[in-house]
Amino acid sequence: MSKKIAIAYIPVLHKGYFDFLSELTEQGVQELYLIGDAILEAHEELDYINRKDRLRAVPLETVKKALSATTSLTVLELTPECIEEIQNKDVEIVTPREDIGEVVVGAYFEDKNVEYKNVFVRRNNHMLRDEKMPDTHKVVSMDEFITKLWADVLEEADKSADWYRQVGAALVKDGEVIYVTHNEHMPE
Repeated sequence: MSKKIAIAYIPVLHKGYFDFLSELTEQGVQELYLIGDAILEAHEELDYINRKDRLRAVPLETVKKALSATTSLTVLELTPECIEEIQNKDVEIVTPREDIGEVVVGAYFEDKNVEYKNVFVRRNNHMLRDEKMPDTHKVVSMDEFITKLWADVLEEADKSADWYRQVGAALVKDGEVIYVTHNEHMPE
């Protein structure tokens, strides 16, 4: 019988990750392999995310210590040597559904049974393409002014060069549109 292990890229710690870790424990997972720099640097297709995350990422050793102190999981770094060992074992893999985890699992463990968990820790391609309706608490009627404003803001968002997140915004005062703009991609 195969055992379950977890593989994850965790650049920062927040509730989404702690919920993920709790689920792992409930599922009987005992080992968590953190995707580190050696693996990230081996994948050119992850360069944009990796460089962006370097600005805010907590160092891997610090994440390992923090997670080891807050969970019963054995926390290890995913290295090329670990990959080879895992490939030769009968394991199932649990990983967050996000771009980096999917690339790494797809590159090294395509023959393994993989369970993806939606942890909503970062925007990713699956979330961007998700077509399910959001949960709503109330219905807001849109008069003609708001409908036109909304269309203008969406049109403005399309002007953004940031392929990952296109945002439009409008400044309205006393029912008059003062300014409409979009986000810009900041240089690294």
